Amino acid sequence: MRFPPCRFVGYADIKSKRRRYVLVAAMSTILGDPWPRIRASSISDFLESRQGNDFIYFVNQYVFVNHLCRRQYSRLLLKLKQGISKRSGAFPDLLEEEVDTITLLRQLDVEIVCNAYMASEDFATFCLAFRERLEDLPSAVAKTDPKDIWKFFRAASSAPTEYFQRLWVYDDPSRFQVSDYERKLIETVQRQNIEFLAYLVKQLTKFRAFYSTLHNKYKHGFPLFLGMRLAKMEPESNVKAKDVCSECLNLAIVASEELEPLRRPHAFILGSHVVDLSVRLHSISMHALEALLRSRLNWLRFNGWRNPPTVVYGRNPLSQEDWEMYERTVKLMIPEPLRKWPLVPKVTPMSTSVADLFRWIHSDETKAHWLTTAPERFFFFPE
Repeated sequence: MRFPPCRFVGYADIKSKRRRYVLVAAMSTILGDPWPRIRASSISDFLESRQGNDFIYFVNQYVFVNHLCRRQYSRLLLKLKQGISKRSGAFPDLLEEEVDTITLLRQLDVEIVCNAYMASEDFATFCLAFRERLEDLPSAVAKTDPKDIWKFFRAASSAPTEYFQRLWVYDDPSRFQVSDYERKLIETVQRQNIEFLAYLVKQLTKFRAFYSTLHNKYKHGFPLFLGMRLAKMEPESNVKAKDVCSECLNLAIVASEELEPLRRPHAFILGSHVVDLSVRLHSISMHALEALLRSRLNWLRFNGWRNPPTVVYGRNPLSQEDWEMYERTVKLMIPEPLRKWPLVPKVTPMSTSVADLFRWIHSDETKAHWLTTAPERFFFFPE
């Protein structure tokens, strides 16, 4: 099932119906239908096929390895930054001057921000890949164009509720054979998670708009100036002096203007508040992506059954008593699985070669004195 173009509405400021239809149809094409689908005749056949095995192997690697490593990396950077900030004189062989410490702290800020930015790209890449059949998901992820990621966030920021419901693989609660009260609980939790996902997409879109230039410049090289500090806020910002946090005066300056790079640079706020926001956006977006991937694994595991949510995002809308009832209800609804959890693929050898790379790493070229002898230098200052 594909979303009909008329489902993507909400452009009241666009007077031309024709123009609105074109924009709405374009959004539908970009987002597609994220509902899980397979080419195989049955889920059982899919699980036994080579394509099904590759899908499970691919998703397992991300769910159980990749995103956890990246999240741990951000936490490690944060702890390193906190350690350097608290301990004066830390790493004396590296941080000889105060300016060295300040510059390193700013660079750690940038690294954490950029790590969160890359996590947003992971999130968008998989959401785009969900348009395809599960057999094609690995190849869809591998061939995603960076331009498509921007298109995804622009379209998803205005997507209807139905898109996020299908992204979550949530069934219509009216189809569940439960009491009216239990059905109301399911509707409440599903609505909460749908609203969360729409909110998360909007916040990631803003985050990317503010920090995309910083990410690109840091990723591809200088000029990048760290250790800068804002003297005062711009008059048009409407920010009162008493509301200005000292940490938010820490900046990274990017010379990205082609004609006057040093006269009209781009400035980006760094400091503890930005780092905290980046870590939170990174953590919750990766948690949501893991849940989206697990929902598709469970869709296979339970032979196409769409079970209600087993996690609620944000402030729990249910009371403790209702939440306990909800847990019992969902557990009783879950059918007999086709496979145990986790779905374990058959490990198949990958076809690749690193012979040339191995030879180069161990060659005389990499052991030559140009790379193994420390440079000697001196600075001559004439009197």
